[in-house]
Amino acid sequence: MALQVFDKPEPPQAYAVQDEEKPEDSRTAIRGNAHQLGSEAPRTFVRVAMFGQPTPPLTGSGRLEMARWIADDRNPLTA
Repeated sequence: MALQVFDKPEPPQAYAVQDEEKPEDSRTAIRGNAHQLGSEAPRTFVRVAMFGQPTPPLTGSGRLEMARWIADDRNPLTA
C-alpha cells in the first residue's frame, strides 16, 4: 500500500486597507479607468447626506470622521 501525502491547504487571505502617514486627495478615474486619471477629488463627505456644513478631514483618511457622523445622534439616517 502506497503512503499518500497531502499538501497543507492555503490559509485564507483577505485584502486590507491601511492608511498612510500623509493622506492625499485622490483623482477621479475617467469612465472607471484607473489608468486614465482626471481632476483631483478632495476628501470630504457627500453633501446631500450632511447636516450642517461639511468639513474636510484634516488628518487621516476621513474614516474616523465618517464613523462619528454615522453614529451622531443628530443623523436622521441612522437610528
